[in-house]
Formats: sequence, C-alpha cells, structure tokens
Amino acid sequence: MPALPRLPVAFAACALLAACAQTMDAPPAPLAGTWLVDGVYDSGTRLPTEAERQVLRHQAMRVTADQITDPLGRNCPDPTYEVRGTTAADWFGFGGSWLERRGPDVPLTAVTVLCGGRAFDGYALREDGALVGRYKDAYLVLRREDDPRVAERLPAIEQARYNRVISPGAAAAAPAPVVREATEQRREAPQQSAAAVPPPEVLGPTRADLAAREKATAAAPAAGGPAVHLASLRDDAGAAAEWASLQDRVPRLRDWAVRFEPVEIAGKGRFVRVLAVPPDGVDAAAACRALEKDGQYCRVRK
Repeated sequence: MPALPRLPVAFAACALLAACAQTMDAPPAPLAGTWLVDGVYDSGTRLPTEAERQVLRHQAMRVTADQITDPLGRNCPDPTYEVRGTTAADWFGFGGSWLERRGPDVPLTAVTVLCGGRAFDGYALREDGALVGRYKDAYLVLRREDDPRVAERLPAIEQARYNRVISPGAAAAAPAPVVREATEQRREAPQQSAAAVPPPEVLGPTRADLAAREKATAAAPAAGGPAVHLASLRDDAGAAAEWASLQDRVPRLRDWAVRFEPVEIAGKGRFVRVLAVPPDGVDAAAACRALEKDGQYCRVRK
C-alpha cells in the first residue's frame, strides 16, 4: 500500500495551535494531485439521495500548480489558497457537542480555495492523508488516485460527466452519460435532435451562480428588521461560501438579503455570523420555524 501523504511540520503545528494562517499562490503539497471521491456522508441535517451518492462517487478533483477542478467539474484558474490550523469540531461546526456526536476532537488543516479573491471551495486535510470537502448537506471523503481503496474506480472516473475542465465562460459540451456500477449493462441513449437534448444536470452552484448571488446581495438595500441567524463561521470567506451553499440547498433563501456579523466569543475567538433578512411581508419567526423543520439551524435576531 503506498504511503499516504503527511502534513508538513509547519501545517501540523498550525493544526495543533489552531492559530496561524498562510496565504499561498501554489497548492500546499499535501493537496496537490488527483483525488477520487471515496465516500458521501450526511452532515446531520439531511441524508444525500442515492442519486447524489451514485453521481458523486464517480467524481474526481484535480489540483495542479495553475488550476483546481472540483468534484462538480467547476474550474478555477490561478487560484490562491488560505491554509490554517483548526480542529474537527470547529471545521464541521459541531463545537462543544463534537465529543458527544463524533468522538474525540482531532486537529485538521483547513484549506480555503480563493478564485479571483472570492471563496471557491473549502477542504480539510486529515492526518491520515484523506481530504474532506462539502457538497450541499453532505460531506465528501476523497483519497488520492493511487490509494487501493479507490484505484479500481479509475476507468469509471475517467468517463464521469462532471470531471471535464470547464473554463469560466466557455460553452460546455453535452455531458457524457454517468457510468453506473460495472454490473449494469451499458445502454445507448436513442439519438435526438439538438433541440430535444435536455440541459445538463447541475449538482451545485456554478461560479456564475455564486457571482450573481454576491452581486444581488451587494445591491440589496440594507435591512434593519428582524434577521435570522443561520450559521457561524471562522472567517469572512467561510461565511460567504456558507451563504452561497445555503441559498443553493434552501431555494426560499434566494430572495433574502444577508448580513455578516463578526463577533468575538470569550474563550473561542472570532466568528462571523450569517444573518439572513427576509423580504418584506415575510414573518421571520414563521420562516425560521419552517427552516428548522427542514433541519436547518435558525434563530430569530432583532
């Protein structure tokens, strides 16, 4: 079995101290390379559907010196990386309940990928060499392509529909069919005219979607009414990425404005709260109750 990559001493120290942070123009050595999705797990709010699991388990992420392509096929040329030490409890967002829900806390190295200065993706490098990422309400565990636990899926990965490098603004060709389990007989789709071909399925927000949402949020007038507290992240980039993710998995939030509120919590440090402001005529308390029924944390704030 090939040796799994270990964190450099500087990164390991950061993970233990959970204090230092670095900005890099090149990917940290433990992140560079090709990663294959090994598992798809729920985050405690919603179980991923079987269709999502099937598609995501055939995806790869490629990280080179000049670009990164995530498991959804989104591509960022010339990214920068923010690397900091953290712990599993902080990164996964369980805080003090981590010991009860997931066992002993462990150090991680958090990597935020910035594209054009804006949050693009976020990952956590584990000490065993695995990589953890987020997709909607799910967590993805990725392993390097030479890991025996995933290497047998390389042929399927190479044909997967979301693993093409798609540059921003480029017209995407019609995706190839999703490769199913090896035991399933391949079936050729009937030929269709160009007008009858449905648009490609989108499993997550594209960079254009994120940019449009940020522009709409910036143009929205400041709201002074009741807001709802939906999440707390360690930094501004994480808060912005979480808001984009929330809008993707909770469609009703796409018409809401957002405020990011930095706070200092004694004994825990700095956090950035994601506060969503409902449109006129929408009762914040009623909306919060509906969000909680869907499994989303929500508290009304004045």
